Amino acid sequence: MPHNEAISALVSENTYRVWRIDLAGCAHAFAQNWVSLYQVLTCKAGNQEALNPTPWSRAYMYA
Repeated sequence: MPHNEAISALVSENTYRVWRIDLAGCAHAFAQNWVSLYQVLTCKAGNQEALNPTPWSRAYMYA
């Protein structure tokens, strides 16, 4: 991985190792179709622009 050293410099060796194991387990579970991931955004009814400034998509991140 290209950022191993930068990431491991931010946390303890134990935390870094736990993160790696957790991410490896997640990657394996996704590859086996054992888990799914859903993101749900809810807000109060009414004037959506005033109550919820969150965009409907993440297209702004890729512009």
